[in-house]
Amino acid sequence: MANKIIEGLWDCPYCDQKGIGGLTKQCPNCGHPQDEGTVFYLPSKKEYLDKETAAMYGKGADWICSFCESLNRYDNEVCSNCGASREDSIGDYFSNKTDDVKEAVAEKDVYGTPSSKPASLPEESDDLLPDQDPDMDTGDHVSADSSSEDKEEPVYKKYQKEARAKKHRESKREAERKREEAQRIRAQKMQSRAKLFAGLGLALIVILVFMFWPRTASGTLESKSWTRDITVEESRTVKEADWSVPEGGRTYESKKELHHYNEVLDHYEPVEVARTRQVPDGFDTSIEYVSNGDGTFTEREVRTPRYRTETYYETVTQPIYRKEAVYQTKYYYEIERWFESRHVTTKGGAENPYWGEPALGEKEKEGKRTETYTLAFKEKRHSYSIEVPLDYWLSLKPGTTVKLTISNGKIIKIDGKEIN
Repeated sequence: MANKIIEGLWDCPYCDQKGIGGLTKQCPNCGHPQDEGTVFYLPSKKEYLDKETAAMYGKGADWICSFCESLNRYDNEVCSNCGASREDSIGDYFSNKTDDVKEAVAEKDVYGTPSSKPASLPEESDDLLPDQDPDMDTGDHVSADSSSEDKEEPVYKKYQKEARAKKHRESKREAERKREEAQRIRAQKMQSRAKLFAGLGLALIVILVFMFWPRTASGTLESKSWTRDITVEESRTVKEADWSVPEGGRTYESKKELHHYNEVLDHYEPVEVARTRQVPDGFDTSIEYVSNGDGTFTEREVRTPRYRTETYYETVTQPIYRKEAVYQTKYYYEIERWFESRHVTTKGGAENPYWGEPALGEKEKEGKRTETYTLAFKEKRHSYSIEVPLDYWLSLKPGTTVKLTISNGKIIKIDGKEIN
């Protein structure tokens, strides 16, 4: 499929004329020429140029005159608007586009509809306008074989230059105002989020401080309690089996039993294995439109290779293993083991603590001993308890008032000292 050329559209930013043909270099309403701010876009209804006309386009982007900023055909050697030489051009349709305009071009190329006018245009100094700088060329160029007599500049060109300069200044001021407004809104949002997070963080800190920050209060010892426990263990004869006999075991039977399996190579055999691969399956065709930068777009067909997944089988040689049993001698034996049998527990209040009497039997022994000593304090409307060593427990009497340091609902210090 041969590429086809489509005439694009552009909008005049000075008189707001919409949908001007891309090959029309000057606005039919106000006479303003296409300039560096012009953005071409696809029409909603695409019509192709005839072969003869299409042959003249799509060969190069329009270039920008450095004096009047007009767009000119790629093969023009002088500006069609002011006569300035192409040697002084400041780039072409693409090279002088800002990021915003480039994005707008891409959007129009894809969707075929004009996007909003860019928020900003390439910056330039107002004093670079030809009609305001007496030291610069006025732009009234004439060819070498023409008359050297000075020609007065047409009035419509002066109007265009003045209108363009005014519009450019207004656009810059508007763009700057929008940028400042956007920055102000972003700053306000960031401040709001920062205040919200700061407030949440402060609330969390207050809660944590309230919970964990130690506070001091007077507490009265309400009661004392203690518990002492002795574990009694009993020896019992049990039957066990293992691959070896522990010390003290008495074997009453032994025999060969399966211990484990070893994998042993037996033979090799061919095996079919399924595999997959990607193979060509034709092409997918799509149409894309590319701006030529001269008021036209090229429609071209894009062919993308398509692939499908194919399953095939491959014969490979694989080792085949067999399991070989390994037998060892297993021993069955009797042995004495200690088991927890009972507890001898004593508990009380303020009286002196004591250990119970286990009264051990013939096959019993005393096991682990444990003891706890608890003090219960009353502080205003709250009660707290703490386990303490025996010597400290004995030193305090019920009714004694002490200074408690409390954190997270627990006593961490008594009279300024940590009680371990």
